[in-house]
Amino acid sequence: MIAALMLYITLFSMLVGVAALAVERALALGSWPRRGLWVGAMALSLIGATGMTLGGHAPRIVTGETHTLTTAKPASGLLPIPASQALTRPLPVRRTAAAVAGQFLGAHAKSVWIGTSVLLLGIYAAGALRLRSARKRWQRQTVGKYPVFITPDLGPAVFGLLRPVIVLPRWLLNEPPETLDVALAHENQHIVARDPALLLAALLLLAVTAWNLPLWWQLRRLKLAIEIDCDTRVLRQGVQRRPYADALLRINRYAGTMPLEAIAIVGHISQLEQRIRAMMTERPRHLRMWVAGWTVVAMPLLVGATQLDPPSRPPSADSATQRVYLGIGLADLDVNAGAASVTAARHGAIVTYVNSGSVAEHAGIRRGDLIVEFAATPVTNARALAKAVAQLAPDARVPVLIERAGVDQTLTADFSILPPPRVQTAQPIDTSDWDALRDAHLPIAQPQLRDELIQMAQLPAFDQLLKAVSQGAPLPPDTSGISVGPRMEPGSNEAHVRRLKAIIDQYGWPTVSMVGVRGATAAGMIASAARNDPAFQAEVLKLMEPLLRRDEVPTMYYAGMFDAVHMPQRFGMLSECVNGELKPTKPIEDPQHLQERRSALGLPKLAKFCIGPPVSAPAP
Repeated sequence: MIAALMLYITLFSMLVGVAALAVERALALGSWPRRGLWVGAMALSLIGATGMTLGGHAPRIVTGETHTLTTAKPASGLLPIPASQALTRPLPVRRTAAAVAGQFLGAHAKSVWIGTSVLLLGIYAAGALRLRSARKRWQRQTVGKYPVFITPDLGPAVFGLLRPVIVLPRWLLNEPPETLDVALAHENQHIVARDPALLLAALLLLAVTAWNLPLWWQLRRLKLAIEIDCDTRVLRQGVQRRPYADALLRINRYAGTMPLEAIAIVGHISQLEQRIRAMMTERPRHLRMWVAGWTVVAMPLLVGATQLDPPSRPPSADSATQRVYLGIGLADLDVNAGAASVTAARHGAIVTYVNSGSVAEHAGIRRGDLIVEFAATPVTNARALAKAVAQLAPDARVPVLIERAGVDQTLTADFSILPPPRVQTAQPIDTSDWDALRDAHLPIAQPQLRDELIQMAQLPAFDQLLKAVSQGAPLPPDTSGISVGPRMEPGSNEAHVRRLKAIIDQYGWPTVSMVGVRGATAAGMIASAARNDPAFQAEVLKLMEPLLRRDEVPTMYYAGMFDAVHMPQRFGMLSECVNGELKPTKPIEDPQHLQERRSALGLPKLAKFCIGPPVSAPAP
């Protein structure tokens, strides 16, 4: 949890920082103050990210309300492994260097957070003590009209965050008067504008998340902004730009390194160049258009920061009684609901199980019910329902509109009924009949054709394999155990392929509306096994493509057919289990973006390992 929060705050800070950089470009065009922008960016990076996490910016799905957005169904026929040989041995978990590093960070994230903050605060304290000790040796005098401290070589700068003073090096007193006047005017402007207090606030914000590299970068931008704003104020007092820039360059030749808490007239040469460039730049024509353009650049970045998904917090002992639990398992009515590239045509959440003694059981909700509305709000999918439940008060009583056996019923979920004293631990989820639950709520135009396709594809035997997998021991991380389904031998499948061709000639491709999810799945399995007929598979893919956009084809079988037809494959559906590792049987197009393409179709992450028979890699 701590490691996830650190990553979230880092990403949030990075987006806010880049957005602030765009806004700064707009402010620079008009020579407007920019230091407040960076203090605000640092505050937003920390307080905004923390507030969204604690406040549940994106309502989290609480323990006890489970849902699955895609069916954990194998692409049968795509992997040449017989069902009788599948799931025959356990697979040792393989740990990569990245996994070991991630585990170490997760275990020690809290120590890293606290340790870096304590270390930075210690550096602050040590710097304050050194300053206090050195200040006793400095000579105090008045130069011009300003009280200053003279040091052997430190400065020119403003020291002291609470009680700032001007510090000048002794060598500066021997410089030309115009150079000394520039230094005094500049450092005095820092004190008048209360820049030390601004820097103190930024340093305290940084100390809270001292490990946050984007926040360090924002601090660097803040210190540059403080200097540029100060330059602007000095120039507005009548100082000429070129002599002022010459004085900065002369001072920079002799000035040494300044402590973190100092506000110095000079610094790194690259920042000095930026300051000089800023004071020499004239306002552009069409200023408003430029400002609007940079603002447009910044807005999507800020919106993107707010859309980052905050890490969920595990329920504490004090907060557990304040959360509400409906006590059901959920699945989407639409098998493609997790696919961003498909416009869902079917809405609702199916109840896959009901916990004993739960609010749902008291309300009369049963397994197989389709929840259509919750609290008078339409339920689009399982995720929407879980979020709606998470937002309820502990004593809420809400109506629940369900469909059962084709009849709508309105039930009442009374959350004032106390849930079980302990949240039930996670149980293996049996997904073998989820498509049957879906089909029970779908108007199927050709039920007899559906039954024929199911029989040809041997789906009942396939469901038994899924059931056995679901009830078995949990698989190791990043391991697939159910993407190796019953094999449909090409020879024995030829008669089924001929029949499927006849069905296509008569009805068109079997769609979800025509034969339900199970019928469409069976048709996909038969076509996928027609490996000796690539022309037929290419024709099937051509039929599937427009149907996919209408949400009439399970995305898994479209992806499998696409990969069967194309070289290289695009979605990584053609693989086999080779000595415990899932190996592609065809090259994969642009492997770096494979997961993005799979996610667009709602497909799960492609596993690296598998549980199956030890087979040899196919010949090239």
